[in-house]
Amino acid sequence: MFINCKKNVVISDGKQKHIIPKDFIGEVPKWVENNWYFKALCNDSSITSIVGTRDKAVEAAEAKAKATADKAAETAAKKAADDEAKAKAAAGGGPA
Repeated sequence: MFINCKKNVVISDGKQKHIIPKDFIGEVPKWVENNWYFKALCNDSSITSIVGTRDKAVEAAEAKAKATADKAAETAAKKAADDEAKAKAAAGGGPA
């Protein structure tokens, strides 16, 4: 797990310990993630865990935005075609 730690912390499970220095940004071992003290530090915002990587999150957001934009463009084109057909029908240019 990738974390950002705001203060000096020592996580221990009795057999081993892991020191996390103040302003640390990086990975921690799996056993640290499951430690009760680590979870408590995450809850009080002393440690911020980063679940996904920025690149994947940005790619997902861009894909969602593109899909939304494509759908909006399709809807706008359909509405414009409908409006044009109604305008022709009102002007006597053909059936609506």
